[in-house]
Parts: sequence; C-alpha cells; structure tokens
Amino acid sequence: MDMSPFPWLRDKPDTFQFHLENDTGDFETYTRKKRMELGESLLKLRRIYLDTKYWLYVRDVYLNRSNNPLHGEIVKELRRLRNSGSTICPVSYSIFSELLYQSDPVTRNATAEMIDELSDGCTIQPPHEVFRRELIQFVKKMNSEGVELDEIEKLVWTKVVFILGDCFLSLEASPFAATHALAIRKTMDDLLWSINLSEMLCQWPFLDRNKQESNLELAESLTDGKFEHQKQSDTFEKLFLDEVKGGLENYITILGEFALQLGIKNGLEAKLSQSEIIDLGKMFAIQIWGAFKYKRICTELPSVSIPSSLHAAIRLDKKRKYKKGDFEDIHHAALAVPYFD
Repeated sequence: MDMSPFPWLRDKPDTFQFHLENDTGDFETYTRKKRMELGESLLKLRRIYLDTKYWLYVRDVYLNRSNNPLHGEIVKELRRLRNSGSTICPVSYSIFSELLYQSDPVTRNATAEMIDELSDGCTIQPPHEVFRRELIQFVKKMNSEGVELDEIEKLVWTKVVFILGDCFLSLEASPFAATHALAIRKTMDDLLWSINLSEMLCQWPFLDRNKQESNLELAESLTDGKFEHQKQSDTFEKLFLDEVKGGLENYITILGEFALQLGIKNGLEAKLSQSEIIDLGKMFAIQIWGAFKYKRICTELPSVSIPSSLHAAIRLDKKRKYKKGDFEDIHHAALAVPYFD
C-alpha cells in the first residue's frame, strides 16, 4: 500500500495477525477494556490541566520565543514531572477546538508537539460524552445500593484521535468472514489509538478566527439579559437552579435516549420517534432538576453543576459583565475541577 501521503503510518502498529490468531474477546469488550486500562493508569498519575493560555506559554518556550523566565521554569518542571512518570497533562475538546483557530502552521504544529510530549496523547472525553458517563454512573448509583461501581474518574479518558468522541469501524454486511472482520475492526482501533495530536492535526484545516466572534455576541447578549432581569431578591441558589434548568436543555437528546434504553431494558418494546425521545428527555430533565433542588445530587453531575455554579456567580455579581473568554473558561473548569488534580 502506498503510504506516501501519510509517512507516519509506517511506524504504526499492525496488530491484525495478532488478533486473528488470539482470542481478545468481542469488539465491545476489547475496546472497553483498553479504555478502562487507560483510565486506571491515569488515576495513578497526577493530572494537571493546562488551559489554552498556558499551552501557548509552553509552545513559546519550545520555540525559544518566550520573554518570561518564569514560563521557562514552568516548562522545565512540567517536563521533569512527566519524565519522572508521576504526572501527565491530558488535553480536552476545548483545547483542541481553540488550537484549530491558530492560523500559523508553525506555531500550531509546535503547540501540538508539546501537547504530545506532556499528554502522551491522552485526552478527556468531549463534554457530551463525559455527561453521558456521569449520567449512567448516577443512575447506577441510585439503583445499585451496596454494589461497588467503577470510579467515574476512570471512565472519562481516551486517546486524542477520539477527542470528538469514539468512532469505530463498522463492517456490517461486509464480505469478510466474521473472524477476519473482527480482527480488522480491532486493528483499526489499535491504529487510531496510536495516533498523536501532531499527526492528526496535519489532516485538519485551519478554522476561521472570525467565528470566535460569536462568543463576543453571546457575551453581550447574556450581559443585556442579566441586567434586564436582575432582581434585588436574587440568591445564588435561585440563580443556580435556573442555570441547571438551562444547562440540562443542552443534554435533552442524551437524556431521552438514555431513558429509552432504560425502558427497553425493563421490557419496553415500543419504538419512539425523535420528537417523542425529546419529550422523554424533557421529563427526565425535570426529575434531575428536582434532584438538584432537593439536594439529592451533590457531586454526581459536575458537567451540569459546575457551569451552573459559575454562571450563577457571574449573574449574582451585580456589576460584572460577561466576557468573551468566559465560555471557554467555564468549559475548562467543568472538566478540570472534577477530573484533574
């Protein structure tokens, strides 16, 4: 096979023969085990979250263009900790999305190379997948009293090529024999698992930085709405619950699909339309909002509670305006606080 457009493929693992000759389980078991092992390994390390600003500091040191000696000391210490095997700096969807807006290929590639060095190609799942795992864990906890469950902190990690969510090769109705099809699917997952960010980034286009201006428009809109609806009687708790309600609206489809799966497991045979799944999700969201209201949820759904808390704090500050960078900062916090050290 001609690999000239992708020279880095020459160094990638080819595990097809291994999977063909060894029983490594069904596909779901194999991929889940690999991700669980990654989670277990990361829980043994100190996980440091660097937001985009600090990754840019790291990049400038890497390119010998930093004028701040302190940044050089930070990078030196991060490298020492990483090389000692005690610490890792996984990235996130927010880091990746902001990286795509860098317009200079030299600096973008340099940022990616430093991320590869300090993260070992590890990333936390994208926000919607993290919420899905939190939701599953929360429901299991409510219905499995006394049963030991896997730590949620173990379930939210993956490799950088899956930073937008897991994507698996499907060979349904393929001409391959079942054993060969299974080996091919596992081999492809192994290959993708080994790809680092700098290799992956060379396939991605540069994004239009002007699109980031939508955050400025959103900040202005939320600021106007905040001052228009501000009341002297507002309390943090009231604003927090308002934000929880709004935050859950972002996950209505996930909630509906999860509720449907619960119903199927309990004998529900009816097929639901997309609008019915949405309605089901809205009903589920009301129940979760009630659990927040009556303090039945504490730390179980940080993807909802942390952004809601931060938005509520901004709204409670009578004079503070929303800033363009608030939204990405809140996304960073929603992952960094519960899953990093």
